[in-house]
Amino acid sequence: MEKQENGCRFFSTEEVVGFHTHELSKKMKTCLQNMAEDSGEDPGAVTHGWLIGYLYDHRDTDIYQKDLEDKLHLAKSSIATILQSLEQTGYIRRETPSHDARQKKVVLTPKGCEFEQVMRRRIIATETLVRQGIPEEDMKTFFRVMRKMIQNVDSSINKNKA
Repeated sequence: MEKQENGCRFFSTEEVVGFHTHELSKKMKTCLQNMAEDSGEDPGAVTHGWLIGYLYDHRDTDIYQKDLEDKLHLAKSSIATILQSLEQTGYIRRETPSHDARQKKVVLTPKGCEFEQVMRRRIIATETLVRQGIPEEDMKTFFRVMRKMIQNVDSSINKNKA
């Protein structure tokens, strides 16, 4: 619970939302990396699996680097580094569209699609693991509360930008 000390409000570590969401995220990532390692794959590729998943889910749409920056809330330099890594591993390629030579369309390769399917199965296994023993109603409450927390933070971010 919230406590007061020397006139300052604080929460115990056991009740800090950011601490727990960060811890869960790191542990889920480690679980996915272990699965990759057990299959003889580069566990580092797991880090970018979510971006490959986004490209896969939107493969019928032209996706450009700027789209990824906006949709995934990452800096231009971060997306550029990730795309370069994915291109080197053969998961994506960048194509110049005929209508604008300045832009590069990001396209998932067949190798990237295969990797996405493997990652999707691993994510399902990890999701199943973390949800084990938790009633469906509790999961619905969890997601409702998480969405509200995200809205609260978004409102604060947008208010500070104005």
